[in-house]
Amino acid sequence: MLETLNQIDWENVGRHVYNSRPQAEIPEAIREVLSDDETIREEALNFLFGQGQESLTIWETTPFIIPFMIELLDESSMQDKTAILQRLINSSNLDIYTGGRANLTIHERRIQLRTYDALAIGISIYLRLLSEDNLNIRNLAVTLLGQMSDSTEYLVPKLVKQFDEEDENSTKTELIWAIANLLSFSDTKLYKLHGRYMKWFRELIENHSQMNIRVAAAKASVQAESTFWGNRRLTDKDISAQVPEVLIEAYRNTSNEYEKQTIINVFSNFLDPEPLLRLIEDSDTTSLEAQFLVYYVLSRDFRVVRNFDKYRGLQNSAANKDINIYDDKFRIDESPFGKLLFQSQKKALERVLAIDKLWDIPTNLFSYFFGLPDSREELRALIEKT
Repeated sequence: MLETLNQIDWENVGRHVYNSRPQAEIPEAIREVLSDDETIREEALNFLFGQGQESLTIWETTPFIIPFMIELLDESSMQDKTAILQRLINSSNLDIYTGGRANLTIHERRIQLRTYDALAIGISIYLRLLSEDNLNIRNLAVTLLGQMSDSTEYLVPKLVKQFDEEDENSTKTELIWAIANLLSFSDTKLYKLHGRYMKWFRELIENHSQMNIRVAAAKASVQAESTFWGNRRLTDKDISAQVPEVLIEAYRNTSNEYEKQTIINVFSNFLDPEPLLRLIEDSDTTSLEAQFLVYYVLSRDFRVVRNFDKYRGLQNSAANKDINIYDDKFRIDESPFGKLLFQSQKKALERVLAIDKLWDIPTNLFSYFFGLPDSREELRALIEKT
């Protein structure tokens, strides 16, 4: 094991993640990953892959280190496979620190390709890890396999078979997302394979007995279909017609804000805003939540003046739900759309105007994000001018 470790000129393979230890100690650190001492193992991995924010990026040394980590994964005596798998997953994102520079250099793209190729060496080992008793190892192996998009044609049938054999729900969910990820980022020449397994998603959504599996399949199918075809918005012909019903029910039944947000993001991929409008009109949706959802309805047809993710936090305190005011220091009083609206914009505003709960509490959301009037009367007047 690790026989070729000292055959690499580690000091001259390129830049390593910033660390206090000399780069020449990389072979020693790789051997330390085998230590019985958990602290030594963790410190070794931190040196090899970085820690904190640095652990999410790859370096020139990364594709040289990865094959030895894969070799350790294949050792039955290896004590901490989950830690290695997590570092490999981080590396599989192929993120490179550029210091704020927008575009990657050719050299940096080569580092990405070498890193992917190094990770792909371990595909057969990751597949073997799917039979591990340890649930975390299985789930992490699935996630890593879902990143191997150059092997989609080989991996998707195997992961579908694993789904059928798997008993644990969390692993089934991870498998659904891994399959969706592979189908999302595969070559468009595989459109027949893509179509075949979109039918598999449809079957899960419409007929699976467990709601959590139907929800995962609904969300994953939208990602797979939209991304594969260049992030285009979807219609009922592209995915199961039951996706909106499944996800609206999931939205109603969860108090988890992250889960709600993922469902909103899914509906934002639809050509028809109807699912979002149904959420707004739902009797359980508060006025504040309805205004939050309106942003996603209007951003489909109106140019967003500001990024909602940056300014989403409301100024009112948790105890005060009587006002929904964003920082109006930069308020736009003049609509950037002039005097007339396009038909799609007019239609969206007409639906918004008809929802009474939206107007129960004052808000400057319309002007702050879209440069539109904030009052119901002014919006109605704008529509009537068109």
